[in-house]
Amino acid sequence: MAAHAYQNTARQGSHSISISDTAPPPPPTPTGPKVELSPEDIRTIQRLMNDLETLAKHGVATLTIKKADTFLQSLRTAVDLILQA
Repeated sequence: MAAHAYQNTARQGSHSISISDTAPPPPPTPTGPKVELSPEDIRTIQRLMNDLETLAKHGVATLTIKKADTFLQSLRTAVDLILQA
């Protein structure tokens, strides 16, 4: 009877866990200082993204960035200079 039970179990297949059944590893935790942006900075970044898309459509592939109080301000100035040209 034991052999018969073993054969039935083998025919039905065993339940095994595949890699896809396991939970994915947690995402890596960010390192470095936390960056907090003001609502104005967020609007500036959104405008920059739109302006950069426009410049890319017109074949502009290079920006000349000059030192300013902040990196974001440097980017905004560089983009504005090209848009005004």
